[in-house]
Amino acid sequence: MTSETPIEQASKGAVKGLLDWSAERIEAFYNKIKNKEAWALQDPSIITLIKEEKGTPAWEFYSTYIQNPHLRHLVQLGLVLRRLEGDREKLKNLRDKIVRMYGSKDLRQAEFVQSKILSRYIAAEIDTTKSKEDLTKKVEGMLNNIDRDYRFVKANDELDKVVDEVAKYIQGSLPDVYVLASRLSAIKICKKITDKVMVQVEDNYQIESISEQDEYVVFFRRKIGENMSEL
Repeated sequence: MTSETPIEQASKGAVKGLLDWSAERIEAFYNKIKNKEAWALQDPSIITLIKEEKGTPAWEFYSTYIQNPHLRHLVQLGLVLRRLEGDREKLKNLRDKIVRMYGSKDLRQAEFVQSKILSRYIAAEIDTTKSKEDLTKKVEGMLNNIDRDYRFVKANDELDKVVDEVAKYIQGSLPDVYVLASRLSAIKICKKITDKVMVQVEDNYQIESISEQDEYVVFFRRKIGENMSEL
């Protein structure tokens, strides 16, 4: 005779039922939860924009290489953020809602899409990746590691401090790609940071930069080949 309480028995039954689910059923359940997250933003206009983005070439492009349901949702929010750039109030409102709903990391992931850095990253990686599956791993890895492999430089950042932090991270972790980005008044210091960091990692990294009037983005890309030295 079992001594388990009804609650314990019910809990075990629930766990067993979950373990018996197929992968497809688990994914469908997870997608249902994430769809509810969108409604939790509590703004019909945002929900409408999300639905509209699903029909755009941009979403078709991103959805090819991103399979994780939550990351796909954040990509959609990033595309909506981009559409709202002309309306500061609505833009701030959505940014705040994303932070309240998911957290600051998720906002950074959405902003990575908004700023078009993710599309540039994918475009650069396509030529060096052998399969769609490998590219998906890279893209989702970049988004999941956004707090480690990406830094948005601000105009009031301390030059030497940022250089030291970025160089030590690259040397210690050896990421395949590390991204620095800046806008407007921060472009000048970002370029200085790039130059100083490159001096320390140039044996094993090369850089690819995108320089526009109001934006500067640089990819530190790890060299592949026999000439790499030990950091």
